Amino acid sequence: MNKTIDFIIVNYESFNLADLLVKSIFKYTKSYKYHIYLVDNSDQEELFLKGNYSNFTYLKGDNNVPQKGFPSQISSAHSHGLQKGLTKGNGEYVCFLDVDTCFLNTWTNHVIPQLDKNLFISHRWEEHRKIARPQFLITKRSHCKEFNIDLSEAYQDSGGIFTKKANDHNLSYSILPNSYNDHSLRKFHTVDPNRKIIKSGEQAFISEDDKLKPFFWHFGRGTLFGMDENWFKLLKEYLK
Repeated sequence: MNKTIDFIIVNYESFNLADLLVKSIFKYTKSYKYHIYLVDNSDQEELFLKGNYSNFTYLKGDNNVPQKGFPSQISSAHSHGLQKGLTKGNGEYVCFLDVDTCFLNTWTNHVIPQLDKNLFISHRWEEHRKIARPQFLITKRSHCKEFNIDLSEAYQDSGGIFTKKANDHNLSYSILPNSYNDHSLRKFHTVDPNRKIIKSGEQAFISEDDKLKPFFWHFGRGTLFGMDENWFKLLKEYLK
């Protein structure tokens, strides 16, 4: 196993979002080699590959897989896409990302060491489903093999199988501080403090020198209901 992070992104007709996310990976992933696997559940390969990205593999997905226990067909297609990405690569670490997300800062040296004691690290907990979500979720590939992780296996929603495996085997996991679970943290949003411009989204934090440091942003349901154009303006400016 090599010291590489395999990033897995599932896209559906949102390459403008994927472009920002990939740029943020390039800018803020330090100290580790990485490879990006983009599973496309639409059919727009050329639109994205014209960017000539390095460390990048395009995989054709399927947006029409059966629902089979997932809360929606979209959730099922997304989960199957994540599983397809998981089967590729041989990096020591696997990081699942929603396409409407973006890194805001360097993070690897803080987050990755936590995987020695946790099955996974996530940025968000959904109390009504009792699961962590894979808008950002990182784990070791060896954990996926040892505990037979199959993201196409339905449990509550996309990515919920990680929480189920942790509970079944009495394993620990970690949820990073975030403004989805703690709304008081919205005032510390880096791109849009207090969500004055964009009325949705959450930010996750890591601790550095006993202070919260922003590292990750999730727009939230943007690909389903349409994106606020301010999102692109703010993020492009931030990533300069």
